[in-house]
Amino acid sequence: MITPSASFFVFSALVLSPAGAAVLWTTTFSGSDGTNRNLTNTTGDLSFTDTLTADDANLTFQDTSFTGTVFMHSGNMATGDHYSPRTNVDNPAPTSPQNGGWWQTEFRYSGGTQTVSLDSIVLDVVWTNSGGTRQVGDTTVRDITLTTEYSLNGGTNWFSVAAAQTFNLTINPGTALQQYQDRTFTPGTAIVVDHATQDLWLRVRAENANATAGAYANIRDITFNGTVVPEPSAALLGGIGFLGLLRRRRP
Repeated sequence: MITPSASFFVFSALVLSPAGAAVLWTTTFSGSDGTNRNLTNTTGDLSFTDTLTADDANLTFQDTSFTGTVFMHSGNMATGDHYSPRTNVDNPAPTSPQNGGWWQTEFRYSGGTQTVSLDSIVLDVVWTNSGGTRQVGDTTVRDITLTTEYSLNGGTNWFSVAAAQTFNLTINPGTALQQYQDRTFTPGTAIVVDHATQDLWLRVRAENANATAGAYANIRDITFNGTVVPEPSAALLGGIGFLGLLRRRRP
């Protein structure tokens, strides 16, 4: 027999515990050389029905004298399906206008009415040469540091998604074209976003990590993993229905 107190805890679990984490949406890129990037969001979870609009803003460089085309899409990256700032993050002193050190940008998401709980954010990164060609691996250490931050109040306050990651972009020395690397940022506490009242801004920074060899860090896509938080009314109705079943089963 389930006691009233046990029923309460079962009911609380129903209301407060979302389903297992899944891919809520993935952001991909398109466009040609220029100052703009087209962002497309693809839903990965049927329970996530919000249609989010997204753009990128505030792309800045360590080299403030940058005068070149902001994005590079030549070589085997010519389709434009990457976020590819034209700056060499692993070489702080190449010939202008491609001086390196770091680049930083913001991806801004708005629209929708659902509340989501984000468990992790994954950046799919790859390196290229200055002409936009995805590189053959080599034995050179090409370390970069990726930093991710988020804001829920229009950029007034920023918080770290998770600890910064420093890693070597070359993972298959001398064997094949450099493979893409998924870099997963998992917050200590899930990031809860109420799309009805909040926009999600994600700030990404790629910077030199004391390597002297050149590397152009690019993002192929961004994946947002988490769960949709049930609306209180829906969770309440589900809990009441479950309690009704329990009542009927009591001896």
